[in-house]
Amino acid sequence: VQPLYGRTLTPADELHASDVLPAVLSNTLWMRSYHGDPSVIGKKLTLQDRAFTIVGVMPPGFHGVQVETGPGVFIPLIAAEGLFDNPDANSFSKLGYTLVARLRPGITLTAAHAEAESIFRAALDEEFHGRQDSSYWVTGEFQLQPIANGISLLRPKFSSALLLLMSGGALLLLIVCANVGGLLLARTAARRGEIAIRLAVGATGKHLVRQWLTEILLLTSTGGLVGVCTAWVATPFLVRVLPPLRDLDATLLTLSLDLKPDTRLLAFSFLLCVACALLAGLPAAVQATRQDLHTALKASRATPRQPLRWILVALQVALCTLLLSVAGLLLSTYHQLRALDPGFDRDHVVTFSVDPGMLSYTPQQSRNLRFRLEAEVRELPGVASVGVASRGLMRGTGLKTTYAPAGQTAAPGDFMNTSLNWISPEYFDTMGIRLLAGRNFRPDEVPAKPRQAIVNQAFARRFFPLGEAIGRTFGQGFSSQAANGSYQIIGIVSDAKYRSLREAIQPTVYQSWAPGDGGSFILHVRTQNDPKAIIDPVRHVLHSMDQRLPFDEIHTLAEEVDASLWPERTLAWLSAAFSVVAAVLAALGVFGALSYAIAQMKREIGIRVVLGAPPTDVLRMLSAKPMMFAGLGVAAGVVAFIFLAPTFGGVVYGVSVNDLFAVTCAATAVLFIVFSATLSAACEALRANPASVLREE
Repeated sequence: VQPLYGRTLTPADELHASDVLPAVLSNTLWMRSYHGDPSVIGKKLTLQDRAFTIVGVMPPGFHGVQVETGPGVFIPLIAAEGLFDNPDANSFSKLGYTLVARLRPGITLTAAHAEAESIFRAALDEEFHGRQDSSYWVTGEFQLQPIANGISLLRPKFSSALLLLMSGGALLLLIVCANVGGLLLARTAARRGEIAIRLAVGATGKHLVRQWLTEILLLTSTGGLVGVCTAWVATPFLVRVLPPLRDLDATLLTLSLDLKPDTRLLAFSFLLCVACALLAGLPAAVQATRQDLHTALKASRATPRQPLRWILVALQVALCTLLLSVAGLLLSTYHQLRALDPGFDRDHVVTFSVDPGMLSYTPQQSRNLRFRLEAEVRELPGVASVGVASRGLMRGTGLKTTYAPAGQTAAPGDFMNTSLNWISPEYFDTMGIRLLAGRNFRPDEVPAKPRQAIVNQAFARRFFPLGEAIGRTFGQGFSSQAANGSYQIIGIVSDAKYRSLREAIQPTVYQSWAPGDGGSFILHVRTQNDPKAIIDPVRHVLHSMDQRLPFDEIHTLAEEVDASLWPERTLAWLSAAFSVVAAVLAALGVFGALSYAIAQMKREIGIRVVLGAPPTDVLRMLSAKPMMFAGLGVAAGVVAFIFLAPTFGGVVYGVSVNDLFAVTCAATAVLFIVFSATLSAACEALRANPASVLREE
């Protein structure tokens, strides 16, 4: 990728560290902060008290290999050592980088994978030789993947949800096509006299099909154009409603997604319009060319038989049943997660993260800042308690390591079996996590060996199932080496969710902050009244300590939990919206098909009424066919749901995909909607004056 202005970083920039290092700006930052000024090259830039010289600007559209969170500034790796409070930045164990390589011409990905893996294994063996966890790192999985689609944090999190939403959109589009197809079939029947005349004077079926498809393509193209324009306007709002995104260190990231429609979307939209035209218009076009010429020229009043129109109605009903069933599962999932007890008290708590390391604070300075912040926030009116943790809850990330009782080894494949969090003594009271046995950490406690730890019930059950866990020791344990007794259990607390509400309760170890511990931390503040009332005073305390101090936006813990349910909430409400639209379309389809059939049967209905047929008999006659095809459609929708149910296992929670309650409710609702539409159309026919109808006929 060539820069828009200046140059990019070169290997020479990594060979030596100077007082002023080079930096390359992204196009987004250049436009936002420098208003697109080309003379920015050579100007100074300060990042966390470190001086840089701007040497280049990247072109529009380049955001690095990270799809959603492209960096604003590109700097040499050598700058990371002093910039991010990482004195061991060159160590493998501290790396958080992405390695990108371009293959030489003629080299396949398989060959490159083999060579890169051998180099990687050798480097790992050298780095981790003699360490307890060396067996894991040296034998761990190695992957080399194409970078064409970039590296995404959102993709693994939302891919299943997006696939389900796209499937719902496709089903809705099929319902629309079936609905329009039914209308076109009715229009074909109404124009059968015109079509017969065209055929009689020499028009071929090919000409009629071409005309029919041209008309429907004009209709679908208009709809496609409106859809693309709507997407163009709506995409900025879509990015704004996305949930907070954090990296593996729980740092809040800024989204840089470019979701504006491009030529690929325009091409896809055009092809979709053509496909919809074929789906909706081809049956009507083919039927128009197959009608009986002699009967059509006589302009017979006999009702033309159009079973395909009712088959399309059954298709709409089937797809509507399927959508409603899936929506029921997703709404139940969202309800189950919202009602779930996370193991902590989410009410009356505000939370935010602070990262002094971003300002090159030393560990001791970070620790002093933490103590001052705790003390000053604790003195604010309305504050009940203040707790600090190294990792926040419900943020989708966290620390894990491998533990085993002293003298034992971890089972093969049991790597990363325990979650880990460093906390202050008031953390449990602030979060509403109950101490069940033993004691809590003390503020004046002097660190000793073995280090003291508090574990949750899941940890005690897993590692000490046969005896009392209090007083027992444990340590890091791998399949190659037994664990030492570096930690001693002094307390057991109740289980609590850690990364997400969906996650099963994990064995968790809580450790107390040591005197030398620094770095970023999460502050939790429990209030006596409305937690939002404390946000501005807390923000004032932060600014009074250091106005440059980087911290996340302050939120209530309830908002954090609710934000973690963004995918489930979005899926539930969008699927519900799809289902409502599908139900309306299905009702319109039934109503339209029956109304057209009634219009063709006016003479028969009038004669029946004049001859004294009871209204109930007429209603039964008119509703028999719609309800029969609706029943077939509902049955097909139920079968489709049962067949597809196993694929929903990854998106549901707290409900079984084999539970027929959702599909039963959906089937009942669809049948009620169809019956209401049928009854409405039939009653409209009965309200007509039989004498007037017969006179018109």
